[in-house]
Amino acid sequence: MQKETQSKGGYFPPYKIDNITNGENGEYLTDRLTNEAISYIEKNKDTTFFLYMPYYTVHTPIMGKKELVAKFEAKSGQNGQNRPDYAAMVYSMDQNVGKLLHALKQNNLEENTVVIFTSDNGGIRAISEQNPLRAGKGSYYEGGIRVPLIIKW
Repeated sequence: MQKETQSKGGYFPPYKIDNITNGENGEYLTDRLTNEAISYIEKNKDTTFFLYMPYYTVHTPIMGKKELVAKFEAKSGQNGQNRPDYAAMVYSMDQNVGKLLHALKQNNLEENTVVIFTSDNGGIRAISEQNPLRAGKGSYYEGGIRVPLIIKW
């Protein structure tokens, strides 16, 4: 049984994060950060700017939006990938990266903006296995140090 996905403190307000005011009840932190970033892009589109977007997603606590958790509960997991709450978080992050890329395009910044997508080292094996890589977060084996890196320019 998964924990309640919309408990307080974490990805739903109150966030308990310095310098982030609480949003409306039910607001999801990943969506909030994306909206703030898009606002920043729109305010600074006529000048040079740097935007660093380190989502908290997909770190603990594992908390997905109820409707997305339900979507992934309807799917069967495999190969150590069987956490609907975690899948919901990954899906939310993917959606929000897409929104950021769309905002760059809508503001005519796509052609002169470098976007670097990477991850911190490894995943937590108890949550999502890295097979066929060995080990996970905190390890010097492949599962702890191999990370994706995509550069769009």
